[in-house]
Amino acid sequence: MENIILESVTKLSNSQYDTFIWGGGLVAKRLDRWYEAQGIAIQGHLIGRDYFVEGQKICGKPTFCLEEFAKNNKEHCNIIFCIGRNLKYEINSIDSKLIDNFVIADFSAAFAIENEELNVWDNEFWEEFGAQILKIRNHFCDEESRKAFDEWTYQKRTSVNWKPYSSCAQYFEKEVVTFEDGETFIDVGGYEGETTAEFFSEAGELKNIHAVILEPEKANIEKVKENFGKDNRATLLPFGAWSEYQKIAISSDSSNSTLGFGDDFVECDTLDHLLEGISPTYIKMDIEGAEYNALVGARETIKKHTPKLAICVYHKRDDILKIMSLLDEITSGYDYYFRSYRSEGIEAVLYAIPKRK
Repeated sequence: MENIILESVTKLSNSQYDTFIWGGGLVAKRLDRWYEAQGIAIQGHLIGRDYFVEGQKICGKPTFCLEEFAKNNKEHCNIIFCIGRNLKYEINSIDSKLIDNFVIADFSAAFAIENEELNVWDNEFWEEFGAQILKIRNHFCDEESRKAFDEWTYQKRTSVNWKPYSSCAQYFEKEVVTFEDGETFIDVGGYEGETTAEFFSEAGELKNIHAVILEPEKANIEKVKENFGKDNRATLLPFGAWSEYQKIAISSDSSNSTLGFGDDFVECDTLDHLLEGISPTYIKMDIEGAEYNALVGARETIKKHTPKLAICVYHKRDDILKIMSLLDEITSGYDYYFRSYRSEGIEAVLYAIPKRK
């Protein structure tokens, strides 16, 4: 099974035309660096009129107003799409009469790039781990999980987007997660507290509910204080979750801050230590690839309390393998479910729900 990302490198290498990236955000920058590392020269970035700034450079490359470029460019060129939407929708946003002037490399799953490494399941990866991945599929408790996992697997192997994905609020899949009085929600990777706010909304009129927000990023910590400073149902812990106590470098990108990269350092500790005296009933993790290490540091908490878990498994290409294996090692007390909340292969969540006694 061929992957369109890997195929695009061959096509662009054989092209005589200049190559541009459509977009200028975080993903576009990752794509620029990754394609350059593959020997593909990027001539510049195309930015929509609403966001274009004259003289701006991205990764040292010039930027061009997309609409003006489409009207004035008379040469064939290659365009790498870094906007994870439907290709037809993107084409229709410029004058369709000029599309024939372009050779388009459809990069419909740009978020497959993570820390300049290709986060896809190429043929080599599938040959080594495909059998294990199929076993994971059979581990899920409902047909909806198996269907979602099949679609996600196809996207990971091909980088082609799919349509079906859950319409429920992420981490609050109504057919999977239920709440009762006395819930204690642990929001690991709390950002500004949106997921905690969603928890309070989902919990409704339930009594004695509480949330603990773990967030190490300084700017986000201030937002959490602003949003929940007067709410006695919420507690802030200004730490990252890890397998041991450690000060770790962090890339400061607010909603996508990544441990292990960057010039700033934050304090991280184990959930086993941070949650001493707390009895969690539900733990959510979305921490940009640190989920496995955080679960290692939550081993005793999971053994003791068997909380519901919602763990993101899309940041690293072997996340689903390592995290499922670790949880099975810690306890046999879970049933597993799987949902994805975006069509580009991101926001994929593994749910571990305590087995009914």
